[in-house]
Amino acid sequence: MKKLLSWVIMIGLMSFIFVGCNKIDLEIGHGENQFDSQVLPQNEPQSDFHVSDAKIVEEIKEKQVLDYMNQMSIEEKIGQLFFVTVQQVAVNNKYGKDIGGVILFKDDITTIEETSKLVQGLQEQATTSLWIGIDEEGGRVSRVGNNEAIVNAPFKSAEAIGETGDTQVAYEEAKRMGKALHSIGVNMNFAPDADIYNNPENIVIGDRSFGKTAEEVIPMVIEFSKGLKEEEIIPVIKHFPGHGNTVEDSHVGLAYIDKTIKELEDEEMKPFLEATKNGVDVVMVGHLIVEEMDTLPATLSPRWGKYIEQNFDKEHTIFITDAMNMGAIIEDRGSGQAALMSFISGIDMILMPEQLDEAMEALKEAYEKGKLSEERINKSVYKILLKKVEQKILVLE
Repeated sequence: MKKLLSWVIMIGLMSFIFVGCNKIDLEIGHGENQFDSQVLPQNEPQSDFHVSDAKIVEEIKEKQVLDYMNQMSIEEKIGQLFFVTVQQVAVNNKYGKDIGGVILFKDDITTIEETSKLVQGLQEQATTSLWIGIDEEGGRVSRVGNNEAIVNAPFKSAEAIGETGDTQVAYEEAKRMGKALHSIGVNMNFAPDADIYNNPENIVIGDRSFGKTAEEVIPMVIEFSKGLKEEEIIPVIKHFPGHGNTVEDSHVGLAYIDKTIKELEDEEMKPFLEATKNGVDVVMVGHLIVEEMDTLPATLSPRWGKYIEQNFDKEHTIFITDAMNMGAIIEDRGSGQAALMSFISGIDMILMPEQLDEAMEALKEAYEKGKLSEERINKSVYKILLKKVEQKILVLE
C-alpha cells in the first residue's frame, strides 16, 4: 500500500509540474495572442500521461499479487484451486481455512443479518479472502429468489427474460439479483446459463436458457452478466461447451452432445466465446462428452483443455468445473483422481469434490512426486488472486 501511495504522490507532483509549466508557457511570451493560446486544446499530453498512470498502477498490482503468491505455502496455493460447501469447510480441520471459495445453498441462507454473519465468519477464518458463490439463476434454480426475508419477488427465469426479446430486462433483473446477493455477502454467481435450449428431449436445461438460438442467447448473456458485475458480483457462465442439446442429465451420469466440433462452434459454443470477449471472466465447464473430441467429459479432457487454450483468452479467463460430486464423475472415479485429471487438463478451479481431503491430497502428492509442477499451480493461483484483487475482496499492501 505504501508503494502504491508513493507512486500516486509522485504522479500527482509530476502532473502539477506538467500543468504548471504549460500555464507559465501560456502566460509568458505570447503577448496579444495569449487568449487564443489558452483556448487551444492542451489535452493530448495529459491523456498520454493518464494512460501511463494506469499502466503503472496495474504493474504495481500485479507485482503485489506475485509477492503475495510467492510467500504462500504449497498447501495454501492448492487450497485456492478449490470451491467447496459450507459443510465441507466446517468438517475439514486440515484444509478448511485454505480454500479459494465457498458456495452457499438454500439451507445456508436465512435472513440478511444471519447469512451475512455466516459469510463474515467464513471470511475471518480464511487464510486468503474467499469467493462466496451461489447458484442463483432465477426461475427454478434459485437459492435466494423465494426468500421473502431477502427479496420482495422471485427472480424471473432465463426463459421468461428471453421471451421479452429485450436485453434491458436481462440487465435490470441481474441488477436486482446482484443487489440481493451482495446484501448477504455473495460476490460470485454461477449464472447466467449460456446454454442454447435446442433439443426438446433435453430435461436439464429447458427454462434455464434464454433461447433456442445463439442469436437469442448471446445478447441476453452479455447484458445479464453486465448487470451482475455492476453490483460487484462475478458472473460465471455455464455449461461449456453447451448442455442444451443433450438428452442425458450430468447430475445423474455422463451427458453426450451428438454434434461435431464445427457444429458446436457454429451454435452451442458461440455464447461462451462471445461473452468472454465482452466482460465475462469465469466459465464453468460441464461434464459433457463430444465424441469427436474425446471419450472423456470436458472437465477431465486434455484435448478440451488444449482447445480452450487455443480459442479463449486463457491468460485472463478462469475455468471452473461443474460440481465434481455429480453422477457423471463419481460413478467412474474417486475424488482424488478426478480432481487431478481435471487440473492437469487445464481447469483452474475444482467445484465441490465429493471428498475434499482426498482431492487436495491428490494434487499435493502429484506435486511432491514431480507429476505436477509448481509453475502449473502458480498459473491458476495467480489468475485467481489477481481477479480477487481486481474485485477488491482481497486487499494487498
